[in-house]
Amino acid sequence: MDTAVALAQAYLHVNGYLTVTEYPVAELTRKHGVQSATDIDVIGIRLPQAGGIVPAQRKNHVNGFVADPVLGVEEGITDFVIAEVKEGPAGLNKGARNPAVLTAVLLRFGCGPASEVQQNVERLLRQGTSRTSTNMQIRLVAFGSEADAVPPVPSLEISHAHVLRFLQDHMRGHWELFRTMHTKDPACGFLLLMEKAFRAESYLSGHEQDQMIQLPPPA
Repeated sequence: MDTAVALAQAYLHVNGYLTVTEYPVAELTRKHGVQSATDIDVIGIRLPQAGGIVPAQRKNHVNGFVADPVLGVEEGITDFVIAEVKEGPAGLNKGARNPAVLTAVLLRFGCGPASEVQQNVERLLRQGTSRTSTNMQIRLVAFGSEADAVPPVPSLEISHAHVLRFLQDHMRGHWELFRTMHTKDPACGFLLLMEKAFRAESYLSGHEQDQMIQLPPPA
């Protein structure tokens, strides 16, 4: 899996999304038959109130998790995101803006009644978001090294730097749980290894925790 895609997936996982990465969409052509139209980097679906840390040892636990405000999650509804991930500036490629591709994705994942798909696709291309009659929010999201507050193509843009800070803060805020954790998730695994390594070095050298490596604040 591409490193940038793994990072975006880890961020969505922490915020309560179930994800599919590098999802292929095929198209039927007259000359070449069935061929690949594009791969959607990340598709994510989040049920209401999903996400966060859920300690199994506590009874009657109320999660109380609040998703990252930058994601703009509206609690109480199902959120479905179609995300493009770039190593350079965030943006949606032609495949992710292809009405036929978006139609195929919405039909394949049951995003509302089939009779509404065309109008949902039209709203997505016009606004970057659409709401179905079944109360599902569908959104276009772009991850990249740079993110525009007002992108040229309607979508929510999120920078990799923000994602890294969010994951680092989340991990440090729940370190009593993460400190003994092992994960095969490539992005979270690397951040976890880095945190353990610098905490060990800080302990051995007698430095305070706040002297460990810290991502720089936003410019």
